[in-house]
Amino acid sequence: MAWADFVKYIQLDKTWLMHGLPGVTPATAEMCAEAAAVCWEYNGHGLTVSLEVTGDVSETYAVTRTRVDDQMRRSYADHQDAVEFAACAVAFMLTVEETSYTVVQRSWKGTGFDYWLGEKTDRLFQEKARLEVSGIMMGDSRDVSRRVKQKSRQVMNHESPLPAYIVVAEFSKPQAEVSYHA
Repeated sequence: MAWADFVKYIQLDKTWLMHGLPGVTPATAEMCAEAAAVCWEYNGHGLTVSLEVTGDVSETYAVTRTRVDDQMRRSYADHQDAVEFAACAVAFMLTVEETSYTVVQRSWKGTGFDYWLGEKTDRLFQEKARLEVSGIMMGDSRDVSRRVKQKSRQVMNHESPLPAYIVVAEFSKPQAEVSYHA
């Protein structure tokens, strides 16, 4: 089997995001995808990025990102904000591609997580799980694992009977770790 037989391909651009998600408008989803493109380009990656996913999901994605122009670079010049939005794009993609959930609502401050998740097939989009997202512009797998542990503690410090997913995305050596907590 060839390397390509083990890779999932996805286009993280306007096509994938044109309808948004139940809890994320197309404009917000596109903004997050643009931020991801800027972060990957900043780290010297081409239009197709090999994203290694580890943890409770083990997968390799060939992510085709949108082309970055000067206006986008200026829009996402604050790298702290850019990496936060970029990590959301990766988390949205992994949630939809790797779980039975979709994003149904942004959470509010103080809950210990960022988004509510609901079953993709449930027309009521009830809150069934939680999603905490974090991003690292430049790091390594130890930094990612450390951040996953930190975010796991954060989520678990807020009592809830609902399961939680933590997604930490790193953009210099494109990787993401997914951690599931029941």
